[in-house]
Amino acid sequence: MATLRVVFTLPDGRQLTAAAHSVGGCRSRADAPTGGALRAGSPFTIIGQSSGRPCTVSDGDGTPTLTGFQALTVAANGFGWTPAFVVEDIDARPPGEGGNASMTWREAVATLGRTSAGELLRPELTVPPDSLLGVADVPVAGEGLAAIGWAGYGDTPAAAASYASWTRVTNLNDRNARLGRVGVNYTTPVEQLAVVYALSQADTTHAGAKTGAFVGALRVGCGCVCAPRPEPSHTLLVRRRDAAGTAVDGRCVRMTSVKRSYVCDFRGAEWCEERPATRQRLSGR
Repeated sequence: MATLRVVFTLPDGRQLTAAAHSVGGCRSRADAPTGGALRAGSPFTIIGQSSGRPCTVSDGDGTPTLTGFQALTVAANGFGWTPAFVVEDIDARPPGEGGNASMTWREAVATLGRTSAGELLRPELTVPPDSLLGVADVPVAGEGLAAIGWAGYGDTPAAAASYASWTRVTNLNDRNARLGRVGVNYTTPVEQLAVVYALSQADTTHAGAKTGAFVGALRVGCGCVCAPRPEPSHTLLVRRRDAAGTAVDGRCVRMTSVKRSYVCDFRGAEWCEERPATRQRLSGR
């Protein structure tokens, strides 16, 4: 995902492209912008902020709602896929001696997928048994979805992981990164993916504190090689031609025409006519 606005072509011909978004006044970091690589050769992509309160989950009529955030989106060129990836370093700022954990920043990451039919899906989230994170559905504001190119939706619950421990508040590092790691697994194919980053709590003493998390490499399943159906054919009568190619009146010959067709969704060297799809509709929160 660190190669934004560039088409990435898979070995089987399918293509993906990624983009970064700043929504609702939430600014990216100048020193580590959203969409950049964590470091050369790293499989992780940065997603982070430098605005503080504008990037914080807001109170939407009593419901915590994502209105200002950073986002990464990934779009496929017409094929369904089931994204699987991890997000790491979802943590918090320790309050320091004599401090109060209710006054320091805490991070949250949410995700949604969009099908070819425009339906929004939530994935399965998993965290280790000793994780410092909590998992819950948090709505993304309809205006925020429109800002990333998903217009026409109201506030929609996304699957979210946020720093949840109040007894252990720590800024994680490589040695204990798993404590702030969440696994994301979509079980229904989507054509677009959104990863949203915000603060679940703003920092009252460091208003512009720079924060960020790391999105791991996306795993994309192998393409489905098109399986040909039995070749349908039909027969027509055409006028026979002599050796010079001139049509001979009153004489006809039967000719067979064969049309190849395929039964799998695959975007590569071959186009396919059909694809299986499982659709889900959101019935409520």
